[in-house]
Amino acid sequence: MTPWENFITRRKIDVNAFIVHNALTTRETFLAHLEEHGILPPPEETISRLFPPPPEVKIEAAEAPEKKEGPTSENPAPPRSDTRAGKRDSGATSGVVPVEDRSVQDPSTS
Repeated sequence: MTPWENFITRRKIDVNAFIVHNALTTRETFLAHLEEHGILPPPEETISRLFPPPPEVKIEAAEAPEKKEGPTSENPAPPRSDTRAGKRDSGATSGVVPVEDRSVQDPSTS
């Protein structure tokens, strides 16, 4: 079996490109790939550097103060009312002016 250091040095391999090209997303797939190709794995510290453990996420929602979403000013603008409904119910015209029909002429004016 070829040692890892010899493998990457003799072939001038970029380790990150090697990992991406072979779709090695976890340390287990990396080690399996090396074993499959007859390559001795690198030391544990090298593997840990290539595949760092995922960061631990601590949920402290109970202790965190609740934040309100929306405007942050002290006097927020009042909510807008639906002005269309008021116009619909007010009896006002829609802005269309009726056009006088002049196709029939009054005989008294001629």
